[in-house]
Amino acid sequence: MRASPDHILQALQTYAMVTKDRTASDSSFGSSFKEVWSERKRDMAFGSYFNPFANKFTGFSVCHPLYDDSVMLNMVHHAIYSSLSTESATATFLLLPNWKGLNANACMQMLRKYPEHCTILGTIPQASVTYRRQDFWIGNNTSSPAPEWDLEIVVMWNEEAQRMLFDENPR
Repeated sequence: MRASPDHILQALQTYAMVTKDRTASDSSFGSSFKEVWSERKRDMAFGSYFNPFANKFTGFSVCHPLYDDSVMLNMVHHAIYSSLSTESATATFLLLPNWKGLNANACMQMLRKYPEHCTILGTIPQASVTYRRQDFWIGNNTSSPAPEWDLEIVVMWNEEAQRMLFDENPR
């Protein structure tokens, strides 16, 4: 899974009620999320859940999947169908690369298919995407490479999640 920029995660936690990271990376260690999912089974020893696709998404989550078309499409499918299959508030915020304007890929086609449940909230310019310094291991002082693309913040949500978020953040 991909590292997620701390300042974006903090904003989602503060303003969008996000409490779950469905695609935690090594740099998520020590995060303030109540629940995290990892692609590695061994991370269960540290309190992570394994395989974010094992259950439908509920609550307010963030996902920053690997930049692979099939992985991103699976995440979009799962997030949409999770929000459609429950009446409890469910919103999944995805951080997706803006490749070719994000218009030509299968993810965008899915977003267009469910316009009442999928919203592109905005674009974060690549110059504004910064990552925390990776110093978890002795002698490792390297930073993550600079992003190559802008990031789109997309939300898949049901009516109850929309109501809760609008009530929490009135205009």
